[in-house]
Amino acid sequence: MIHDIAPTAPIHVNRHAVAHAPAQPPTPAPAPAPTPAKGLRKVQLGGIATKKEETKTAYPVLDHPGVQPIVDSIIVNTKQLEALEGAIALDKAELNRIAAPFYLQHCSGKTENPSSLSCKSSEGQEILVTFVNRYKAADEEKITALLGEEFVGNHFRQKLALKIDGDLMPEPLIGTIIEQLQELFTRHGCIEAITATPSIQPNKEFHARRHTLLDAATNQKLEAIYPMGNMIKTKGRGSKQD
Repeated sequence: MIHDIAPTAPIHVNRHAVAHAPAQPPTPAPAPAPTPAKGLRKVQLGGIATKKEETKTAYPVLDHPGVQPIVDSIIVNTKQLEALEGAIALDKAELNRIAAPFYLQHCSGKTENPSSLSCKSSEGQEILVTFVNRYKAADEEKITALLGEEFVGNHFRQKLALKIDGDLMPEPLIGTIIEQLQELFTRHGCIEAITATPSIQPNKEFHARRHTLLDAATNQKLEAIYPMGNMIKTKGRGSKQD
C-alpha cells in the first residue's frame, strides 16, 4: 500500500544572519587556587604542652627593721665567696693538671705507691694532691680503642644501678610490685642489692592546704618537728648569673 508523502517546504538559511551573529563568549578559565599567605609555618603541637612565659610572683614582703642589714651582708659576702670559690676551683684544676703526669710517672712500674703528692707554698705551707680510686662513667668505645677489647674485658666491668620512682607506680599495685621484686632478687640470691629508706611524706596538696587544714598554733608546732624545705637565694631572678 503506497502512501502519498506531502512535499516538504524548502528550508531557507539566512546566510547573512549567520555570518553576522554575535560570537558566544568563551568559557571562563577556572580561578587559580589562592596562594598560601607567606609567613612562618608552624607545626601543630596538638596536646603537647607549650612553655609559658615566666612571670615574677609577687611575694609578701617581710617587714622587719632587722631584715635589711642582714640581706645586705648576705649579698656582699656571697659575692665575695663566689669570687673566691671560682678562683680556688681554677687553681685546683691547674694544680691537678700539673700533678697528674708527675704522679703517674713517679708511680710507673711500682707496686706500692703513695696516695698523694706534697705541694709547698712560698712560706712552706703544704697542700696535698690526693689521687683516689674513684672514676666517673667512661666512654667504652674510646677506652676499647685505646686499650683493646681483651684488656677492657679483663680489667673493666659493667656498672649498673637500678632506681625505682615509687611516685610513678600505680598506688594500688605498689605493695604487689615490691613483693614480686623482693621475690625475684631473693630467688637469684642478691636481695642485698636492693636498699630502701622507708619514710612518710605529705601529699602534694598538703603544702598549699595546710594553712586551711590546721590553725596557726598547730602549724607552728608541726614546723618545730617537721620543718618545711627552704633555701636562701643569693642571686636575684633578674640577674645575669641566673
